[in-house]
Amino acid sequence: MGLKGCHQRTNPSLKKTKFHKVYRDGIYFRVLEGKKRLFVSGHHLNFNNIAVCPDFVILRDTKTKRLASCPLDPENYQTKFLIKTYKCSRFFNKLTYLFRNSKGYREWKLACKIERKGIPTLVPFAIGEKRKFGLLQESLIVVEMLKNSIDLEELFLKEVKIDDFRLKREIICEYGRWASRIHNQGILQDDFDPNNVLLQWKDNQRFQLFLIDFARVKLFKSLSVKKKVHSLAKLNRMGSKVRQTDRLRFLKAYLEEDFNDRSDLRKWLNLIEEDEKKVLQRDCRRAARRSVIQSNKIGHIKTGKYRGYYQKRSLGELKYSLKDVLKILNSLEKMIDIGIGKVMPGKVFELAINLEHGMEKFQVHCFQFSGLKYWLLRIFKKTPTLMAWKAAHILLKKKLATFIPIAAVERKATFGSYQGFLIKKPFPDTNMKAVEKEVNFLKILAQLKTLPYGKYFEEIYS
Repeated sequence: MGLKGCHQRTNPSLKKTKFHKVYRDGIYFRVLEGKKRLFVSGHHLNFNNIAVCPDFVILRDTKTKRLASCPLDPENYQTKFLIKTYKCSRFFNKLTYLFRNSKGYREWKLACKIERKGIPTLVPFAIGEKRKFGLLQESLIVVEMLKNSIDLEELFLKEVKIDDFRLKREIICEYGRWASRIHNQGILQDDFDPNNVLLQWKDNQRFQLFLIDFARVKLFKSLSVKKKVHSLAKLNRMGSKVRQTDRLRFLKAYLEEDFNDRSDLRKWLNLIEEDEKKVLQRDCRRAARRSVIQSNKIGHIKTGKYRGYYQKRSLGELKYSLKDVLKILNSLEKMIDIGIGKVMPGKVFELAINLEHGMEKFQVHCFQFSGLKYWLLRIFKKTPTLMAWKAAHILLKKKLATFIPIAAVERKATFGSYQGFLIKKPFPDTNMKAVEKEVNFLKILAQLKTLPYGKYFEEIYS
């Protein structure tokens, strides 16, 4: 009778939409009616090997996901499309997808539900699944990219200049009201970051916000205050370039409907600050755990007498191969053998090594430990060397480090005695004062010291 409007559909005919089944390149596609011509068999694209296709740009490629943009329509190269591929490499995961829907299908269903709730979003027009002997290899979704759009992270953190101050203030306020509307609709995103929100310019003054990336989205009938606060605490991790006044402006807009007086604002600020400590601890645990898991960023060293980890690629263009790390270890071993760099606990010395891309200087932080206690710690990856390695990655994740951890290795010196080396490289043209100016360094470092890695933060910087 028109009395219930909280779940108003922006596209009520979505359920009546027809999908066509298309099979190409070993992938079964379900394509929205009207887009079938983009997936005809004689098309120039090869979805099995996207990297070699013309005009394809790989935006991100990890072990679990790949993002690529391309012009699918040969008649219109101006229109870009985004192809998101979820990889399924582990055999156990392939078995589980025999009894549940693929990530691509779940993301499409979530996008449809969120659009029906009245939240602007991008609904994929094609879903694909590649299977072998019935086991899922990968799932794909294809969506048309918005024109004249940027994500909010570019606006807030990368200083996309907007000369009109009123317009930027209106964007922040609209972002707050929009976030409140999302939470009131029972939509919870695990990482409610600005890079998951697109801003499309209608003209110089008008804009619209779109919610994207539903990999970690959950739908509820309603969200409790605790869940809302936790989501806002994660959002408050935005970079230091976001001013405090802009954060308060966002929160006031978020509380616009229920805002009574300043006591309400103070109450929410206290709740967010209290929950932010839990978020910080979770981020630190995650960064520490990932620093000892082999991936496209972290590699394992198991050669000769050395065991440990090294960083394959770092911030910027700095990349180190296993060959480079072994060359550093050979030089380190020669110094120890000739007695120049005698290993002492807490000792730090420098190494100058000529690698393939030129002469580089490294700092080596030394550790020495022995006894049954440290042998057990070695099994659980909690030796002083590895704890310092994890602490360095936590600082790097929180953008507090003035150096890059290159490798952490250990070797057996004598019976029951072990030596450890943390190899690091200072950031080019970076010093401690620049870090302290960039963020509230002392405040965050004081919070980090309450973690199990606290003493290693001080030891690394000493």
